[in-house]
Amino acid sequence: MPRLYLQGLTDAPSPLKDHVNSWYTRDPQKAAALATREEAALICSKCEQHSFELTTVKGNTHVCAGFKVEERIGGYFVFCEAPLSAGEAGTAAGGVKPRAQSTRGDTS
Repeated sequence: MPRLYLQGLTDAPSPLKDHVNSWYTRDPQKAAALATREEAALICSKCEQHSFELTTVKGNTHVCAGFKVEERIGGYFVFCEAPLSAGEAGTAAGGVKPRAQSTRGDTS
């Protein structure tokens, strides 16, 4: 299954205190590099606490889960696996809330 690498993660401004925005890419060269495995593991934990529901440009929906750390030259990278076709190889963005309050994401 193709990997979606985390490209960015930000907390949304108030009043969406529990909302987190994330961006993903299938291109490992565009993924966010973290300095340590511990830092990457913390990001994985934060991602697992939220329900990242992505809607791709082709209209498919996928909930990201099972975030893992990959070590490569240049640092540590967070990814999840997603059943995306080759035509959906662009960057995806998803908004999230805690799992108890699921929300629909979006792609760009």
